[in-house]
Amino acid sequence: MKRCAVALVLMVGILPAGACGSRPGAAPAAVQDAAPAPGDAGHPDASATPDTGSVADDAGAADVAAPAFDVRPADAPPAGVDVPAVEAASPAPCRAPGRPLRFGGGAIASFEPATETTRPSIAADADGAPSVSFFANHNLWFSQRQDPGDAGGEVWVRRSVLDFAPSNPPAPSVLRVTSRGEARLAFIWGTSLQFASWSGRLEDPVHPLSHGSEITSFSLALDGAGRPHLTFSRSPALYYQGPNATGDGFAARSEVGPAHPAQLTLDPSGAPVLAWLDKDGVHAGSLRDGHWSFELAHPPSADPIFGHVNARVQVDRGGTTHVVFLTPREGLHHVWRAPDGWHDQLVAARPELTGYASDGPYVDFVLVETGVMHILYVVKRQFDSTTPSDLVYVRGDSCGFTSAVVASGPQVGLRPSLAVDGHGIAHVAYEDTPAKELRYARLLEP
Repeated sequence: MKRCAVALVLMVGILPAGACGSRPGAAPAAVQDAAPAPGDAGHPDASATPDTGSVADDAGAADVAAPAFDVRPADAPPAGVDVPAVEAASPAPCRAPGRPLRFGGGAIASFEPATETTRPSIAADADGAPSVSFFANHNLWFSQRQDPGDAGGEVWVRRSVLDFAPSNPPAPSVLRVTSRGEARLAFIWGTSLQFASWSGRLEDPVHPLSHGSEITSFSLALDGAGRPHLTFSRSPALYYQGPNATGDGFAARSEVGPAHPAQLTLDPSGAPVLAWLDKDGVHAGSLRDGHWSFELAHPPSADPIFGHVNARVQVDRGGTTHVVFLTPREGLHHVWRAPDGWHDQLVAARPELTGYASDGPYVDFVLVETGVMHILYVVKRQFDSTTPSDLVYVRGDSCGFTSAVVASGPQVGLRPSLAVDGHGIAHVAYEDTPAKELRYARLLEP
């Protein structure tokens, strides 16, 4: 394992090369923490104009447009380290020095009671239109953002996917969008994994894929043809289920290994790639010639209590596997598979507790074709309901990382979801439990 040196820099600065590997130059020096932005703890710049939105069932009028706001730097900004070479279709230029990360957005939905989780999953199509699946008020919802036109504001049209009995637990879901803008949705209903599609109307909304003992985790990825690939963990095993030969359904599921909360992506050839973690560390591997093979991507965490949290995996255009995960006592890690082995990079060092596994996920990760890395993670300093948590967005390109706090406050920013559209714009969905809202934020420029 090769480990990169780290140093702290201000979030709006572009990081010079040389902090890791063989590139020349010195790592930037640490800087002081930035002061909080005006406004309340939950919504940056909320003292100026409330950031509001509207929800409609098939139709709705827009609220007053919410202003764009500058997010404040993270309390402990990402480390001044190089981003490793990521093979890209058309490499994106470095972000200009001093150029801030700015987000705008509003509310997607309200939910009752305050303790009911929404568990959002966000996706965005090539044209930049986001959609979200979430659970609220005993329903699993599919919601799409509408162009508000001259009226401005946030308008989200939602439709119920499935009505749950009050006794049923909240339903986690994973949403993905094809290149044609068609939605694909996997979700849990009772003890079964379900699959649904959306292309103007909801099709086959309760297509069961697996019944039996409780499914503890699952993941969904789409290949270039829009066909779904799934993994799910159901004791005692982790399973993979890909499309059938005709592409109009699923093939028989196959066993990958012991049950683990794995995350799935596809490499440029369409082969499935998995990352998962256990007491022995972070593991990554792929399916080749009908066989799964895995490697240890990162050894066990030095933290004897918390270990690793929420491994997320992506593969770049050159076939290099990248994994992002948290270690609560260290911070945000990025590891990637080079010809000489796995390399480890501490992207953001944190003296606080960076999430906790029983209430996650606390990290999400997207790697786009231009080679830009987009990471979203949560920092919570204490395990209670009153201590503020920070929802932090990180952008990495060939010059380094920049970051911003998207939202902050007690029980704000939990269970976040991240998507990136065809224009390189990041879209974020997250919970604001005290306000009983599911909220949306988008990067105003890539």
